[in-house]
Amino acid sequence: MNRVASADMLLERLGVARGMQVLDAGCGPGRVTLPAARRVGPEGSVTALDIQPAVLAHVQQRVEAAGLSNVRTLQAGLGEGRLPAGTFDRALLVTVLGEIPDKQAALAEIFHALKPGGILSITEVLPDPHYQSRKAVTRLAAAVGFKERGFFGNVRAYTMHFARPEASTHPVLSVEDFGAISTTLLVPLYQRAFETHQQEALLRDAKSVELVDRIAYDFSKLQGTLSTRVFTLMRARELDRRVRAFLKAHPDGTVVDIGCGLDTRFSRVDNGSVSWFNLDLPEVVAVRHKLFEHSGRCRELACSALDFAWMDMVRDADKPPYLFVAEGVFPYFVEQEVKRLVLALLARFPGSELVFDGLPSGFIRFSQFHPALRATQARMGWALDDGRQLEAWHPGIRLVDEWFYFDQPEPRLRRFRVLRWFPPVSRTRIVHYQLG
Repeated sequence: MNRVASADMLLERLGVARGMQVLDAGCGPGRVTLPAARRVGPEGSVTALDIQPAVLAHVQQRVEAAGLSNVRTLQAGLGEGRLPAGTFDRALLVTVLGEIPDKQAALAEIFHALKPGGILSITEVLPDPHYQSRKAVTRLAAAVGFKERGFFGNVRAYTMHFARPEASTHPVLSVEDFGAISTTLLVPLYQRAFETHQQEALLRDAKSVELVDRIAYDFSKLQGTLSTRVFTLMRARELDRRVRAFLKAHPDGTVVDIGCGLDTRFSRVDNGSVSWFNLDLPEVVAVRHKLFEHSGRCRELACSALDFAWMDMVRDADKPPYLFVAEGVFPYFVEQEVKRLVLALLARFPGSELVFDGLPSGFIRFSQFHPALRATQARMGWALDDGRQLEAWHPGIRLVDEWFYFDQPEPRLRRFRVLRWFPPVSRTRIVHYQLG
């Protein structure tokens, strides 16, 4: 338990600092209350809440013995409406939630008692008879408006952080505002936002966090997608690296994100001078216009990637050199479509570069059993078994390099390292080509 739920570790992870207002809900004997009071100092304060008068009397004795003057005790049950609204920077529920009869009312009260941007820390440890599963906690927190911000530990002992979203001048969108757009576009967005708050994040994406906070959707439905998010995030991280390398060599270059979906790559790699185009279907771009603030250097192209009119728009608007990036797009085309697109890029943008991810034949065959794909009409059609196969399409196409998920040790892969020996996954790659 101490590895996950020691008082110092809980407070450190939660970022409790001087001057903060902290709620220790279900404080018990004050195991966390007193260390929290020392951390916030005389400029801050700690409210120790418990339903048992005897427990609070004991906490008060300990507080006085420690010479602390910044602790207030409050006898109340969570959900009774006794907490002042918009008061606390941080709140803790340490092995308490399962003992509360109306858990949703309790979390709703804490939600309103926190300041916008405030964070609630919930800790659960086995073999506590009132132990709450991660899935149950996530569902309860999401139901009252909390956004998940981090997970620490394992199924036996864990801490989760949930934030009350910051006040925003932007309108909140519901999934109905997306029209015909599939909610599967939310999966990579949510994965990036969730990862941002992890201690050793593969990728940090503040823009994705902001967008998730603005979308009225029960993201707990996507919890299952988090188990394999490491691959999605490693892919995004590697593509970011490729774009940054291009911009280091060509600070004023032009980048086109083909099939961008709800991607936020521009905000992650912007160097202050790049010209950027996000290309996707008109219905996707309509959603992006509701979610994103656009600068003169970042523009949207509402067009199918296979309608080459967009190429003339890019060529007329900006200057070389050009980098074309496609993440999670080409596998959904058939080979002839990819070939036509690549040859068109070669003809219109000689000297440009192209970076995308390719999936081997084995992965394409197994994809029909993937639950996320089976739930939609999406089907994969094009396989890339050899990075050099595009060179056969035209003598002007040259493979610069390729990257595989298992090229370098990645601690976050953990149990997925065994997939190194499973070709349908291990041969998935990111390829980089020079065109012309």
